[in-house]
Amino acid sequence: MQEQTSAPKTLAGKELLMRLAELANEKKGHDIVALQVSKLVYYTDYFLIVTGRTEQHIRGLAKYIEGELAKLGVEPVGVEGQGHHRWVLMDYGDVIVQLFFEPLRDLYELEKLWADAPRIDLELIEPMHTASLKDEEEDADLFADFD
Repeated sequence: MQEQTSAPKTLAGKELLMRLAELANEKKGHDIVALQVSKLVYYTDYFLIVTGRTEQHIRGLAKYIEGELAKLGVEPVGVEGQGHHRWVLMDYGDVIVQLFFEPLRDLYELEKLWADAPRIDLELIEPMHTASLKDEEEDADLFADFD
């Protein structure tokens, strides 16, 4: 008897949003925010906004996200901004990813522009690089008695 194979499952909607957020987090994107905009615009359901520290970081984030999703058979509808890597927009249909160089994110303040859009809790485990200085000081205090 021949085994039936099904077509590979494609990511869509909230599942796609969560995978995109995980990928951005894996590559040390920070201030990752997801907004549900489906009731405000007709062209997508979610915005995923991610900050990178340098233009090279933005380039790396975009390349990594595109490469990892391609392995799953998910291709972007379009990608804009790859020439300068200060603001890269990746359109995945249900989710539009906006990768910002830190000073531009502060300038455009998309979260304020889309203040009517509910935020989605991404439940991401913070990567090690986002630990605050206060956390590091508290850790140092824990070991101060052992000196």
